[in-house]
Amino acid sequence: MLDEIYKFLLSMVGPNHFHVWSLIVYATFCFFVFIKLVKYIHPIYSFMLAYVIGMLGNNLYESLWQYIMYETSINSYFIQYIIVDIGLIILLIVSNKIFKFAHINKWLIILGIVELSTFYFLGITGHYSALRVWIANGYQGSVDPHNWLWMINKALGVWFLYPLILSKEQAWKRKKDVIQTPK
Repeated sequence: MLDEIYKFLLSMVGPNHFHVWSLIVYATFCFFVFIKLVKYIHPIYSFMLAYVIGMLGNNLYESLWQYIMYETSINSYFIQYIIVDIGLIILLIVSNKIFKFAHINKWLIILGIVELSTFYFLGITGHYSALRVWIANGYQGSVDPHNWLWMINKALGVWFLYPLILSKEQAWKRKKDVIQTPK
């Protein structure tokens, strides 16, 4: 049974060949961010912010992945991903000035370091070499090199941002502190 679940999570869907696991990870992340934000921000803005934060997590993941996978190739979309990353970060900074929903904390940094270390471990286990062959074969012929370590890496690719989002209580405390601080 566990093997069937594992195979299902690694199955590919869509014309762009993405894994079911990726869809589950990003959809649940956006849902939980939305639930956290909607307690103190209008639902439409909460939905948009959850989506943009999810996009940022995915894009940061893809930027690093593009760099690792194609650092010696001219086929890299790395620069385009970096440009989008910068745009999304600027959008979130501006949005945070308005809604005061995010704050960098130690858990964000710790989870970010763990995320970066999973990229390193995937590299030393030969994942990226096998992945290059698999992609070159058109996602067929050879075995899909994705595994449990990649699944953890993919999940942390967006979930490391979750501590960034303030709860209702944290947001109100932050707003109260800003109001009481003399200029």
